[in-house]
Amino acid sequence: MTVLADLLAGVTGPGAYRWPTAPASYDAARVVCVAGRAGWRVTRLVAGPLEGRADLVAALGEALGVSGLHGHNLDALEERVRALPARPPLLLVCDDWAALATEHPRATRGALRVVTAHDEAPTVVLLLGDGPDLDLPDLGRR
Repeated sequence: MTVLADLLAGVTGPGAYRWPTAPASYDAARVVCVAGRAGWRVTRLVAGPLEGRADLVAALGEALGVSGLHGHNLDALEERVRALPARPPLLLVCDDWAALATEHPRATRGALRVVTAHDEAPTVVLLLGDGPDLDLPDLGRR
């Protein structure tokens, strides 16, 4: 099975993963399309325009469908994520993320930990393309 097929089949559990070796034909739009056809709830986050933790928290909140992120901080995001009702897994496809993660690695790791920590509302974050390690599993080297 391919990396994406494993993920969509549930072989790869909830969490945040890097996929730096994704084939060029598997850009974010294609991954979103393939995942949607496979029955996944899927959304895309383009991280390039984000300039720091507050922007990242707001964008993740929007992608997850949570509101009321007063202060745009990780505590507010965590509170809203914990309040999510049980739901099928969500695939959050993130591209153009390297600059943000390089400049704000702690905030990026923290935000990814928060959005993937709720068992009743499982989320898989797929970081497409090259970028810093962030101590995340690399799907291209399994």
